[in-house]
Amino acid sequence: MADREEPLRAETPARVAPRGGPLVRTLGLAVVVVAAFVGGLLLVSLGEDDEPDEEELVAGLEPDEDAEQATPDRLPDEPLEAFGDADGAIHVDEEYAGEPLVVNFWATWCAPCVEEMPDFQQVHEELEGEVAFLGVNVRDAPSNAESFVDELGITYDLAVDEPGTWWEDAGGFAMPTTLFVGPDGAVEDSHAGVLSREQLRERIDDALGVDSDA
Repeated sequence: MADREEPLRAETPARVAPRGGPLVRTLGLAVVVVAAFVGGLLLVSLGEDDEPDEEELVAGLEPDEDAEQATPDRLPDEPLEAFGDADGAIHVDEEYAGEPLVVNFWATWCAPCVEEMPDFQQVHEELEGEVAFLGVNVRDAPSNAESFVDELGITYDLAVDEPGTWWEDAGGFAMPTTLFVGPDGAVEDSHAGVLSREQLRERIDDALGVDSDA
């Protein structure tokens, strides 16, 4: 797909201390990134304005054990931009009032986001009509995001947060981040990091009271 690298994978993690010229340093960084992707534990800390560069990706591989995700009481009031060819703004609190909602922040440059989205699609299909899903694309190139969604076959609702401010106001400090919102609009739970199908259904059961048996 255009402008997006596929997630890197390796059979055996390796550590290489970058030294020497630019080429060696680049290879060293690449090996560190591959090792983290194998574990599936990448949490990417974002800057204020730009997508992370390679150094930021490497620095964000090991989450700060002292960092705590601040879960808001409710979702931000500001509207989100519609995804793709759709026009207008999305007022999340109004459009999803009265139904349980899973909000997942993602981007094509975030390898763990790419890893978990098929599981989110599967759970969306399993719980359609019981739980609403909203994927919020953060700080991404529209051409990358739209082609990715078409290729992967994502059918749940999508929105755009190009500057990342909505994500920040929702307590995001890593990617991916997922929020679990009750029918009354209260944020019941949040999670930073990858969720498998089983973990996602368990979170939905615990936070939203929707039976996870399948």
